[in-house]
Amino acid sequence: MQLEIFNNNVTEVSVTKLSTDFTSSSFPSKSVSIFSLPANCSVLGVSVDIDENFIGVDTNEYLVSMTNSFISKKNLTNLKSKNYNFRDFSVDPYISINRSWSTGGNLSVAVGYLAGLGTQDAGLSFGGITTGSVLTSAAEEYNGTSWSSAASISSARRHLAGAGSLSAGLTFGGTTGTAVATTEHFNGTSWTAGGSLNTADSTIGGCGTESAGLCFGGQSGSATTEEYDGTSWAAGGTLNTGRSSLTGCGTQTAGLSFGGWTVSALNVTEEYNGATWTSANNLNNVGYYQESCGIQNGAVCIAGSNASSVATSNTEEYDGTSWSYGNETLQARISPGGCGNSKSTGLTFGGQNSVYLATTEEYSYSSTTPIYATVESQGLAGWTSGVNYPIVLAYSSAIGESNSACMNVCGENLSTFYSNCYEFDGVTWNAGGSVSLGVRSFATAGTVLAGLKFGGTQGTPQAVTEEYNGTSWSAGGSLSQARQNLGGCGTQTTGLCIGGYYATSATYLDSTEEYNGATWSAGGDLAYGINSLHVAGTQTAAIESGGYNPTLGLTTFSSEYDGSVWTIASEMISAITSGASFGSQTSSVIFGGTALSGVTSNTFIYDGINWSTSKDTITPTKLLAGTGNSGGTNGIKICGRYSDNTYTPSVEYFDMHSSDNLDLTGGSLTFNIAYINYNNS
Repeated sequence: MQLEIFNNNVTEVSVTKLSTDFTSSSFPSKSVSIFSLPANCSVLGVSVDIDENFIGVDTNEYLVSMTNSFISKKNLTNLKSKNYNFRDFSVDPYISINRSWSTGGNLSVAVGYLAGLGTQDAGLSFGGITTGSVLTSAAEEYNGTSWSSAASISSARRHLAGAGSLSAGLTFGGTTGTAVATTEHFNGTSWTAGGSLNTADSTIGGCGTESAGLCFGGQSGSATTEEYDGTSWAAGGTLNTGRSSLTGCGTQTAGLSFGGWTVSALNVTEEYNGATWTSANNLNNVGYYQESCGIQNGAVCIAGSNASSVATSNTEEYDGTSWSYGNETLQARISPGGCGNSKSTGLTFGGQNSVYLATTEEYSYSSTTPIYATVESQGLAGWTSGVNYPIVLAYSSAIGESNSACMNVCGENLSTFYSNCYEFDGVTWNAGGSVSLGVRSFATAGTVLAGLKFGGTQGTPQAVTEEYNGTSWSAGGSLSQARQNLGGCGTQTTGLCIGGYYATSATYLDSTEEYNGATWSAGGDLAYGINSLHVAGTQTAAIESGGYNPTLGLTTFSSEYDGSVWTIASEMISAITSGASFGSQTSSVIFGGTALSGVTSNTFIYDGINWSTSKDTITPTKLLAGTGNSGGTNGIKICGRYSDNTYTPSVEYFDMHSSDNLDLTGGSLTFNIAYINYNNS
């Protein structure tokens, strides 16, 4: 088996065979090689070859894991003709987390007890205390690489808070030796005065935006919260644990506070909903004078002081429920500045560790999502025998959404026209309401609770339309053109009638009609007249394929409808007429019918671009009925005629996930999967 995987970090791909209890075992052999992709691809590729015999094995599962990567589901629609499927587990013991601190550009001046706002590549540092215990009003901007001078705040102070972005920033509180109530706005160039806090305070926590700020806690173990609307501050909900020297992140209506000090260092965490604070799971470490980045359900607690007032390099991550350890900062630091609006891209700078610091560190957090490839069957799809239909007939048509919620409608056997309809619940066929006019070679649309039947023949072409309400049939608007051997799809109120044959004048029809629940009106014409065709989809997104006319003979032609115009689509692999179909314009299934070689059991799948073969039906049958879901993954084959023209009541179920054994001895199975880098925020 071969897996082709695309990724920037190709040397770190790992492939693990899994047993049902998700424990790993080794491969008989495995090789990894690097290959180039076209110039328009920015990633490299990895080919992993696995030499293993699949005889007698229903399924084998493989974990494909790549650092800093996850699967793009873009290509999954093209997998239907392949011998595998994918299961993507969002929570799994094999998910790996990659987190690290790296060195950024230094501040121009070493400073501690400062504040910050913004993001990792557009941050702002301001205030604090520098060497010699000198308060500063200086500010600096960070561009993701280096710091440069910015406009100073109005007064030198420390223990202040910040919120917002580089172009719409906010600072409030702090101390000049005495706590202040000052609020200032930053527009990316200069600071201007805002509304004062109701209570002057320092060693506060802060978060939010310029127009929706949040201030909480403060000196002397305050439990006060204030909310800012861009102009003035108002009282908010009270912290459950009043404290100073705390930190936090998030928004005014989804805030997070953690750490701090009362008579000792704390590990308290609280969540704010815009009105009240609720206690959450504690940090693993007690601490105060920490810094933070992120949001309420994805936060990082950075460094700070421990219970003994010693600088730490602790990093903890919060997922909205609990804290877990992250990689330690490169330097221990007390009361650094920090910013970042996600836990995947944080920034910390300055602080104190026996001396004031000018260093900057950048945090990155990413995860690897594992992808499970399950080898399942000869062709992803499979057919199994079902419960026989109560009547032996052909030329019927079916409505419904699956092989356990469908109805077969009327039909014919040796010129006997049946008006009977039977509903199927996956176990038993039960009599439904009978149609008013039993015909053959007609079309249907809709569901068991809202069905539509139109056209057909009793020796002469019919224009009759009937509607089903789950119990009985009633008259609908007549087709503009009587016809038989037509195609149909859509719903009871948005039906589509396509092509067919008008026996009275021996005309193969190219016309389309659209139903609005009451009347039929003309739609776009096909490029050719065609009968005994195969149709799937809706009134505004349909696919027609195959069929017959005397000029084309049995045809491989396909075309797609957008509600107005038919456009030529990819040709079928084989010419087929008088089969059955279901699905959508981008995921349809055709099966049975008559091919050039005679009555066939072939199954073909269309993915919106290309046709592919799937597993054959159990018995070759023509003039059959079929229906299924719009995803093309679950359907039913009903009645029809065999190659010797005998009628059959046989039923088969279609499932996109058969469990038949697959023999890949001496062969290979290729996955073409696109991977992209992923930062989990």
